[in-house]
Amino acid sequence: MTTDLEYANFGILDGEGRIILSTEAEWMQWFGSDPKRGLLCQETIVNWTVSCRFTGCSTTPDGPPCFFTVQARHALLPEPARCDFPSQELAWQAFDAALLRVRQDVNAVARQSLAAR
Repeated sequence: MTTDLEYANFGILDGEGRIILSTEAEWMQWFGSDPKRGLLCQETIVNWTVSCRFTGCSTTPDGPPCFFTVQARHALLPEPARCDFPSQELAWQAFDAALLRVRQDVNAVARQSLAAR
């Protein structure tokens, strides 16, 4: 039986924001020094929080490691919507798309609420 950690790749960011492949111990030390260290950006819109993070841990067995995660969480839902990406550029694009979608949904709900009055 294989586990996700058998395929795990680890990385940390240097001072310039470049990924440096690391051991699990180095990764744990790097993240342990600051719990919010991997948070690249976060925005809250009404009950939604959308974030872009460098996780530094990828369990993708094939292809490049997916060290970046975009997550959208609603205050009333138990699990967030989450996607992992192999590059910061792709993660930023997904982050922007998620923000746009949340704004559109929030505006649509507001319009429906006003129309119902």
